[in-house]
Amino acid sequence: MAGKVWPGSGAGAQQPAGGSGAFHILYVEHHRMLVAYLASLVGDKHLAEDLAQETFLRVHGILDRYDESRPFAAWLRGIARNVARESYRVKHSSPLALSDDITVMIDNRFAALEQAPGDDFGERVGALRKCLDGLSDVLKRAVELYYADGLDCKTIASRLRSKVESVKKRLQRARKALADCMRREVEPQQ
Repeated sequence: MAGKVWPGSGAGAQQPAGGSGAFHILYVEHHRMLVAYLASLVGDKHLAEDLAQETFLRVHGILDRYDESRPFAAWLRGIARNVARESYRVKHSSPLALSDDITVMIDNRFAALEQAPGDDFGERVGALRKCLDGLSDVLKRAVELYYADGLDCKTIASRLRSKVESVKKRLQRARKALADCMRREVEPQQ
């Protein structure tokens, strides 16, 4: 499986080849929630990490089927729940140990956590655009070349007549600035 290592993922976790910038953003936004959700279902953080990776691989292949009028996280958890059930059946030849009632309670709790502003895809995309507009031209150009154009750091460095390490630092600063901005834009004010 070729691709870039996903930030925030376990060692060696790979983004599928051809992964888009939008998919990468969805991954970063939802990875921790999905691992927590799966850990609550299977009771094992390491297995939850593996199941989250499998879920994102499946989502990558069917993202075009997602209905943007519905909450993305709920759709993602539904797929993850099916991945967990399939994994459990293969390994244990029986259904997942949790009853449907407990699974519904867990789903409802996670859904309640998402009622903050910025949960729907359109709001998040709007917030991301606003955050991108707030980046300096230098950082914004690096982000565009890396995520929109899919170029690697070496190629970007050549285009910008810069060093590879400088490009990596720009991308690192841009990711941090975007993450901080997205937290301000979509999380409820305390």
